[in-house]
Amino acid sequence: MKHCCFLLLLILCASACKADLDVIAPIGGEDTPYFSVTYRPDSTAQKTVVAGVDNVYLYTDFKIGSDDVITSTATFTQVQCLADNCPGRLRFEFRNTQLGSVVLADSAFHPGYHSFKVNDPPSGAKVYHVVFQADTTVGFTSFLWTFDNTFFMEGSQAPVNFPGNADSVLVKLQASRMNGPTSTVQRWVSLSGSTAYPGVDILISPQGNDFQLSALPTGIFTSLLWNNGQTQPVFTDNPLHSNYMITAGSLSGHAAEAGFTALPANLTTIMHTANFSTSVSLQPLDPRQRGTVALQWTDPEGHIWRSDRGPQLPGSRFQVVEGKAYELNELGQYTWQMQVAFICYLYNDSGQRRPFSGTGQIAAAYPGY
Repeated sequence: MKHCCFLLLLILCASACKADLDVIAPIGGEDTPYFSVTYRPDSTAQKTVVAGVDNVYLYTDFKIGSDDVITSTATFTQVQCLADNCPGRLRFEFRNTQLGSVVLADSAFHPGYHSFKVNDPPSGAKVYHVVFQADTTVGFTSFLWTFDNTFFMEGSQAPVNFPGNADSVLVKLQASRMNGPTSTVQRWVSLSGSTAYPGVDILISPQGNDFQLSALPTGIFTSLLWNNGQTQPVFTDNPLHSNYMITAGSLSGHAAEAGFTALPANLTTIMHTANFSTSVSLQPLDPRQRGTVALQWTDPEGHIWRSDRGPQLPGSRFQVVEGKAYELNELGQYTWQMQVAFICYLYNDSGQRRPFSGTGQIAAAYPGY
């Protein structure tokens, strides 16, 4: 693709238009920045790059490699300087999850963890693929997932990938219904299946003029504590309060919680919190590294640093917090906007490394189908 997107750019930087990039300006023009990333390239003060401010734009592109995998990119850089060695240039690369010229955005840019691309995939490298399934039989119709208090997904089913060296994940599920109470459950999930972390649900049953509240614990727990001070698994209450919460304790600190909010005082039917099941599979890392990401940043001296020039150490992660379809870019191509968070290491061509972390709102282009 050889193109520029604004007549202004054609006038100001005709030579820059040789780059294979599409530009996305902020919503509403330069006065209302929308796409930006705040990052820390090392232990120094953080930096912020904003599309539409200080002559910086967010450029999008996609290309298919010799391995038949499309890479979608999101690049923040100065309008007058589009080369890789332009200081401050920041690029995000997303490799498609399948072969060929079709990109399924929900898959390629899915919320959750994305593995980092490496130059030479280690032999035997694996990732955990987990499918979380909410219990839809207890009357709730809307579901919101939170993973590790960091990223979110909506829907009754949530497929998420975790690094193969991850041990466990904290999962919170909020379920609601039209004009009804909200159910919340939170518990740890062992990815390897080696630990039986506790879980707990609440069952409320009308008993004449009274209401029986029952805790339904699972796994290994040490204690039960309700928010009203009760420590027994079952008690009777009258009147019914609007909020209840119970905690199932754990010696390891992996406590579980369940609760209701906005309960009606005149409840006439049985209420059960909506818990979830999990399906975990440890899958080998694809030699083509489909579904992986890479970051590239250019320092003030024009030196290029990349995340795939060396190994990512424990604790490194790239997360798409949430995403959805965005407007067509200037060439009518599809784009996908994402909130991202990342902690990783970047390497220069000499093998030196530096920590790199940040958060932001970005967009990437992909081919329609």
